[in-house]
Amino acid sequence: MVALRRPNDFGGRSGLHAVGLDLTRDIYLRPDAGGMTLVGSSENVFSPSNPDDYTQGLTEREIAHFRSMAGGTIPALTRAVPRGGWAGIYDDTPDFHPILDKLPGYEGLYCAAGFSGHGFKLSPNVGQWMAQLILTGTKPDDMQHFSGWPSSFLLARNLMTCNTLPLTGLSMVGRYAHAINLEC
Repeated sequence: MVALRRPNDFGGRSGLHAVGLDLTRDIYLRPDAGGMTLVGSSENVFSPSNPDDYTQGLTEREIAHFRSMAGGTIPALTRAVPRGGWAGIYDDTPDFHPILDKLPGYEGLYCAAGFSGHGFKLSPNVGQWMAQLILTGTKPDDMQHFSGWPSSFLLARNLMTCNTLPLTGLSMVGRYAHAINLEC
C-alpha cells in the first residue's frame, strides 16, 4: 500500500474521488484524509511473500510501480507525491470466503477467519451468527454460505500432546506453499 498526496489541481487536501478497483492493473484506490489516496493490491507485486518473514515497508521500485499503476487508472495521480507505504498479508481463503464454523476435532473451538480486510465491517453480523452457533449449535440461514471448510484446503491431522492433554493438530494449506499450523 502506498500513500500518494493528490496534486492541488485534483482536489488537493480537501477533494475526494471515488473508491476504485482496477482489475486490469490489480490495484485498488481509495481517498484518505489530508488529500491522500491509498493505492494497494491483493496480489504480490514483484515476488511471492512469505507470511512468516516479509518486509513490512515498500522499496522505491514498489512505490514507483503503485504510482504508475494509479496514474494509469486516474491520470492526475501521475503527478501525486509519494508519502510512504507499508506491506501486509491478506488473510483470505482459497475461495475468498471467510470460514465461520467449528474447528473439526476440537471440542468447543470455533473459527471466524479469512476476511481479507472485510472483518471489521462484517463483525456485527458475524458476531451474532457465531454467538448463535456457539450457544445453540445451529447456524442461521444467512450463515450457511460461509459454513464448513473450503474444499481447496488440505486438512491434515496429527496426534500430538500438549501439557499431557491429547490434542489433534490441524494444518491448513491454501493456495500458497505456506501452512498455518494450529498447535498448543
